[in-house]
Amino acid sequence: MNEEKFIELIERYQSPLHSLIYKMVHSWETARDLAQDTFVKLWHFRYRIITDTPSFTLIYKIAVNLSIDHLRKKKPDRLEFIEEVPQNSSDNHDFKELREIILFCARQLKSKQQAIFLLRDLEGFSFQEISTILDMPLSNVTSNLHLARKNIKKILERKFQYSEEILYEL
Repeated sequence: MNEEKFIELIERYQSPLHSLIYKMVHSWETARDLAQDTFVKLWHFRYRIITDTPSFTLIYKIAVNLSIDHLRKKKPDRLEFIEEVPQNSSDNHDFKELREIILFCARQLKSKQQAIFLLRDLEGFSFQEISTILDMPLSNVTSNLHLARKNIKKILERKFQYSEEILYEL
């Protein structure tokens, strides 16, 4: 991979990676640093990449693994609440508020469950793509996603008194 191809990759994936990593670590500054570290690592491995352009799954794999490593090292205070959701009069205010609450709940999950939940339910990746990104058997991806959703539901019910009916209305 030459420098020109590398710059194209940065331009294409910088914003989506930053967004995904933020959802995992819940800090814009840390997300920016980890996204940068992802590209640094990719540059260092450029000679090991067989094709001229690495697949997006390789890039996401590096980013997710760096995020998981960061979460394991940091051991954040899992009880810390989300930042205030800005009040506005938009029609999707309820959706934004619920999304922030769900992100808060996702931060309570084990790092692998959190990564799978975010990749599948918030980023829309296929099970096969997640399996490749996390280097995990497909059956583990599906079972971890099931557990993540189940745990999020418990947190919503316990901490926020949300019921399934409320979630389906939104």
